[in-house]
Amino acid sequence: MIFAYQKLRGFFYWQGLVWQGWAGHGMAWHGRHGGAGKAGLGKARHGMAGHGQARLGEARQGRRGEAGHGGARRGTARRGKGADAYRKKRRKGNIMAKTRETTIELKPINIQKILMEIEGDSPLITHAWSAKSKKEMLDKMQKKAKTARVSRDPEKDYQEAFYRLPGGEPGFPTIGFKAAAVSAGGRFSEGMKMTEMRGSFHIEGELVEIIGEPEMREDTVRVGMGSADLRYRPEFKNWKTYLPIRYNADKISLDQLVNIFNLAGFGVGVGEWRPEKDGQYGMFHVVSIKQEKKA
Repeated sequence: MIFAYQKLRGFFYWQGLVWQGWAGHGMAWHGRHGGAGKAGLGKARHGMAGHGQARLGEARQGRRGEAGHGGARRGTARRGKGADAYRKKRRKGNIMAKTRETTIELKPINIQKILMEIEGDSPLITHAWSAKSKKEMLDKMQKKAKTARVSRDPEKDYQEAFYRLPGGEPGFPTIGFKAAAVSAGGRFSEGMKMTEMRGSFHIEGELVEIIGEPEMREDTVRVGMGSADLRYRPEFKNWKTYLPIRYNADKISLDQLVNIFNLAGFGVGVGEWRPEKDGQYGMFHVVSIKQEKKA
């Protein structure tokens, strides 16, 4: 069979098979042999294929009549109820993303407690702030008028320069020993930072007892704009004390701790005129260590 193709007045002929209209524009397959009916009538390709209508339900309207009319592609197959329901539930928060549970085990801190005996290598000079000195500073901050200068009482100045425990025993601030050890650890030892040292150990309490016989010491000092003044303070020529120390054994070993305190006693010191302040007082060394129950 020989097929002939011809375009005439908008009609296409294939040896008698009339395709009315523009096959790609909408009225595709209008009929066979002229008036064979509306088997392909519809908007199979007309329905704005590029504008979304081709899939809105009339994509395949039918080959005979309206056999395929409906939601052939729109229905529930691609945008269906299952997908819509899932989206709605997710928006409402009914579907939660699965999370993976992770168990973290925290290792207990290895806190050890010791009692460190310290013995002085040079005299210890203590100088607590007296009530008189504190009042003078407060009056100055409040801009109060200065009072007349009272006569000096060396014995009173001497007694007020003591650090006293609740029972009246002479003592010394624990923070002074810790500051010396932290300074020595940061300056003289390798591998330890001062910030790490501060959190690696602690000395319990505010004051520790200084065991020894104090004597009154008189010194000439320079104050203000260089004017001279006399100071009366306690001096312990032979002294020792016990430091209750708690330390993290995972961060610092006992040997390191003892070594750092020995460095502190030699290069930093405690009290007035210590080595850190260009003096030679308040030097000490570690005598013994007593291991106590785990903290």
